[in-house]
Amino acid sequence: MRLNHSRAKPEEKCVTSRPSEFSRAFSFFDVDDTLISIKSMFHFFEYYCLKECKNPALFSTFEGHFQTMRDSGLDRTKLNQAHYRYFKGWRRFDIDTAGRRWWHWVLTNQPDIMNTPVLNCLNQHRAQGREPVLISDSCRSLLLPIARTLGGRSHSCRAVGGRS
Repeated sequence: MRLNHSRAKPEEKCVTSRPSEFSRAFSFFDVDDTLISIKSMFHFFEYYCLKECKNPALFSTFEGHFQTMRDSGLDRTKLNQAHYRYFKGWRRFDIDTAGRRWWHWVLTNQPDIMNTPVLNCLNQHRAQGREPVLISDSCRSLLLPIARTLGGRSHSCRAVGGRS
């Protein structure tokens, strides 16, 4: 099982300023390979195939398919669309439930999953009145458990174009 993915090295300097008393302020944090040391959507799919439905053949097919697409130079948007097609026919409730179990499994088995300097920066922003917003191409079913771990008031959203 390959569930221990490489750790990113994001910037450690945290720049903050206090919002005005009449405004609502937010701070934005990339989740995958920044706040956490994995790509959540791919890590979840691996977990789901191997731990939840015990279907290593599905994961193997997925890995081969994605390697072929990466090798052909498909952009991230197309790769993400292909990833989510693997969820076709799954019930939202099942994905939400599996997402919570996945995150619990991650926290239990990979205690160093959070990038401490980035987490400290998030906490500094929160202490200064900014509500964290988590940015990821992952689905809400995966981001909500992460947001709850970080204090429960975090929003989550998917990135829309622009990043490569």
